[in-house]
Amino acid sequence: MSMYINVKVITNAKVPELTKLKELYYKAKLRSVPEKGKANTELIEMLAANFECRKSEIKILSGHHSREKLLSIPDPIEKPTQDC
Repeated sequence: MSMYINVKVITNAKVPELTKLKELYYKAKLRSVPEKGKANTELIEMLAANFECRKSEIKILSGHHSREKLLSIPDPIEKPTQDC
């Protein structure tokens, strides 16, 4: 199962940062430029690190060429826990 989040992207930022604005709405400041998918790649890497999932599990559903994006990420509640 996946959850959907909206992200407003700001490129060419001095410091990369992910800020939660509302329940499923985030603002991402990225260092890369919006050329040849570099900003989208950095956004996916940032979200994968934040939500502790693989980059391949995150999908951009809409907004490939805009600042407002809708993304699908795995639901963190459904992750299995591993006991040692």
